[in-house]
Amino acid sequence: MIQDPEKEPERWDEPILADNLKQAKQECQKRADRYQVELESVTQPRKVENRPQVYRCNYKEKE
Repeated sequence: MIQDPEKEPERWDEPILADNLKQAKQECQKRADRYQVELESVTQPRKVENRPQVYRCNYKEKE
């Protein structure tokens, strides 16, 4: 696939449920591998006790 070198790589995020940051990072990385993109970061939610948290996986197209 030919890509425009001046075009910025596409970025997006996606919510996931996880019990902790480590679990969220692992799940986000699995998805990034499946989508064949880079995982840029995982955004932490505000803490709500005794419930799974909604984390955000931040992805970027590979250059």
